[in-house]
Amino acid sequence: RAGLKVQAVATSMESRRLAEEGRIPITERNDQALDLAVDGADEIDPSVNCLKGRGGALLREKIVAVASRRFVLIADESKLVGRLGRGPVPIEVLPFFWEATSRAIESLGGRPQLRMASGRPFTTDNGNLILDTTFGAVDAQLGVAIHAIPGVLEHGLFFGIARAAIVGSATGLRILGELA
Repeated sequence: RAGLKVQAVATSMESRRLAEEGRIPITERNDQALDLAVDGADEIDPSVNCLKGRGGALLREKIVAVASRRFVLIADESKLVGRLGRGPVPIEVLPFFWEATSRAIESLGGRPQLRMASGRPFTTDNGNLILDTTFGAVDAQLGVAIHAIPGVLEHGLFFGIARAAIVGSATGLRILGELA
């Protein structure tokens, strides 16, 4: 649209690199709400709640999603689930005494696994660790309980944050929720 000014907030070093390659202007300013945040998801339920963070940038992604007036997901139909929790929930934790944090997550019924990359613990752009944790079906109350554990910085459960999801398939697009 003529006169449209687009600036992006990169939620990871990789997304920054891709935006720069595409000549998309990047901003670090946060003195006002973002108009729109658009991102992918690992799982999306019928109410447009989602699970994110398997790429490792969940803390920054959630900050941007919550700071936006509208948060819209884009995914293919393979990401649709009846209920979140088909795969592991990424949980970003401080490296300090992370094993104790992991044990506390186990007390909630989770089975945490330290994410590895090239034979070493995966480190987020924030310098933290990710515990990929299998729970089975999850809900918003579990998210609250995870947040209460000392050492947990964020989890990949996004309940009530996204307004809509644009879902692609071989036959076209489908919109869940409200875009407007």
